[in-house]
Amino acid sequence: MGIKKYISVIIWIFFMICLDQFFGFGMSILAPKYKQDTRIEKLINNQINADILIFGSSRALNNFSPNEIKKITGNTCYNLGFSGSNVVFHEEVLKLALKHCAKPKLVIYNLDDPGTLYENSGISFRIDALEPYVESNEINEIVCKQTGKYIWPTYFSKSYRHNGNFINSIRYLLKGKEDLDYMVSNIDSLGANLITPAKDAKAPTFIVNRILPKANQLNLSYLNSFKNIQELCAANNIKLVVCFPPLLMKPMAGFKTSIKNLLEGETTSMDYTALFKADPKYFLNPDHLNSKGAIVFSDSVAHQLIPILK
Repeated sequence: MGIKKYISVIIWIFFMICLDQFFGFGMSILAPKYKQDTRIEKLINNQINADILIFGSSRALNNFSPNEIKKITGNTCYNLGFSGSNVVFHEEVLKLALKHCAKPKLVIYNLDDPGTLYENSGISFRIDALEPYVESNEINEIVCKQTGKYIWPTYFSKSYRHNGNFINSIRYLLKGKEDLDYMVSNIDSLGANLITPAKDAKAPTFIVNRILPKANQLNLSYLNSFKNIQELCAANNIKLVVCFPPLLMKPMAGFKTSIKNLLEGETTSMDYTALFKADPKYFLNPDHLNSKGAIVFSDSVAHQLIPILK
């Protein structure tokens, strides 16, 4: 091969590297801008610090009012619940919080019946919540682990690292931020998403018959993450409260017993499943409270937290 061909190859390789870096850099900037919910970005940028942190899925996001808890306890509070998220995801968010936040005094972990221990079609590991921030090495490692993506090329190819952000980057260029979802991404300044039902909304009805998993369908990954959450709090001298939230449905038989058998050390449990005695005026739907219910529920929780916080 002549020297001109060597030079051509080098120029071509240099061009491809520049192109890779250009597109990767573009996606790293555009994808986060597309998201309405920026709590993960705030978390890794050390912008979330509170005495009390709330973790869980939508039943945490929609049911807990950090402002109400702050008013009653006198302690700052922030909601890190994510709709449709599973306990493995909650463990990772807790790890991020412990690394990037001032250490909280207390963690509230809201339980999903039965999703804390069992597979549920409505919950998963929320890759989409983390992927816009894979420029961070620790987020990149979590995403690669959960998706089976090879991690070593991500250290050389910026486009490969951000390939999951391509669609959202294009969407942002075409129309700006994603549409606001009042159930999922209408996040207030303290991380919560309390929902006031429409005036013409029908009152939800109590669910008697639920499609539930069988006892032998226990998810061991979920169980291990639930144990890990307890161990992380204990190791960091953080008080942990696990909470059974109000439901407008019949609880899964044996779920509470299973949870209580898994509680370790100083973990405290609070059972509010029957708080509203199936009164639909406090519920948005059988799974979630409306804003009125969330305020009353948070008030009840806050009063029980006062002696624990002392």
